[in-house]
Amino acid sequence: MADYDLISADDHFIEPPDVWESRLPSKLLDRVPRVQRTEQGDGWVFPDKPWTPLGLAANGGRAYDDYRYSGVTYDEIRPGFFQAKARLEDLDLDGVWASVIYPTSGLAVTGIQDPEMHLACVRAYNDFCAEFCSTDPRRLLGAGIVPRTGDMIAEIKRMRELGLRAALLVALPSGGAFPTAEDEPFWAAAEDLGLVL
Repeated sequence: MADYDLISADDHFIEPPDVWESRLPSKLLDRVPRVQRTEQGDGWVFPDKPWTPLGLAANGGRAYDDYRYSGVTYDEIRPGFFQAKARLEDLDLDGVWASVIYPTSGLAVTGIQDPEMHLACVRAYNDFCAEFCSTDPRRLLGAGIVPRTGDMIAEIKRMRELGLRAALLVALPSGGAFPTAEDEPFWAAAEDLGLVL
């Protein structure tokens, strides 16, 4: 191995099948994002969205000729996509010291329109991300998700308490297309927390 450490700045989870079902309040379980197995493989069903296959992101470790957009199941993919110890083993195989990890299916929670479901799913993802990275916080650097609605500042404070150091922001705090003065408290809070956005 070279005498320098490699850091992957853009890795992704394949969220585990129970990431939301195991973390959401029981009153939301009838609409919770879930994995559904079909003849086309495993895929996610989110509120108000059609079934979406695991997709190309789940092909890590396969030969290029074996890549598939659909027809992939959780039984076949590398456990390192959703299990921390296996991810560390994969990093070692690749000669990578650390990995910045972003959501894959988790990005779909940002489009959930029901505010209660949206916030519950974002918080559940952030909990999973923090739990995963706590296995080795020097090497596993997960990016949480900032909710699109609700108290964004409260959630970024919670993220930092969970040990997350980065977050994905999918909308400006004010909800507009351009930054406004209303956004300043959020930017100040993120800066004070040392949270990379």
